[in-house]
Amino acid sequence: MSTGYDTLQSVEDLIGRLNVAAERKVSQSADPDRLYFSLGLPLPIKTTNAQLREFEPFYIDLLENIENNNNNVDDDENNNILDRLDSSDDEAILILYAFQFPLLVLMARKDVSGNAKCYINEEYTIPDIAERIVSNKRLLDWCRKCITEHYKHILTVVGGAACILSSVNPLQNVMTKSKAKKRIRKNLFCDDGDVPGFADLRKDLAKVVSRKDINSTVVVHCIMVQLHVLSTLYGK
Repeated sequence: MSTGYDTLQSVEDLIGRLNVAAERKVSQSADPDRLYFSLGLPLPIKTTNAQLREFEPFYIDLLENIENNNNNVDDDENNNILDRLDSSDDEAILILYAFQFPLLVLMARKDVSGNAKCYINEEYTIPDIAERIVSNKRLLDWCRKCITEHYKHILTVVGGAACILSSVNPLQNVMTKSKAKKRIRKNLFCDDGDVPGFADLRKDLAKVVSRKDINSTVVVHCIMVQLHVLSTLYGK
């Protein structure tokens, strides 16, 4: 399926699209869930390994930006992609989807229910990229805060944050169980301890699914966050 947009090539390319999104106030669109098409990415369920190879240079560039940016005092603050999550929901929609895309491809291929309707029978070739995304402390902290302060964001942004948090687990073989546990306790539970940390997370997710504009996709992401947390911490 063609989106009508050129595929992302670099962080600079992404920044240009973020600027356009902010100027056009795209979060006010009648259908903000379809705005990810402006990134030129295919549907996750139809993405082939050949396409993943095509996107790999962009993701290496993106991950270098979010992992190294804080260590480079000469960087322009506006070029820090994670800084721009707080600029507006217009930009956050696209930023979060850029991070979600490799995870959604993985979810589709690992789906055993058949609901994803993914017929790409190829081995997932970028587990290192997926692992670096779900291990990024600052991204996870932002997503967790977004769940708590969901009322400040449109539902598409909140759903993106929940999707990323639901990917912090060892079930898809891109993250070790010990590392997933560490990230859950540190970033999803905010170092508050397992019992109070999970209670706060569950309470915040319950508020999200109580929104008047809630949809089934976001409900599923919120449920999966909790199921994966419990499975990771207490499953065999």
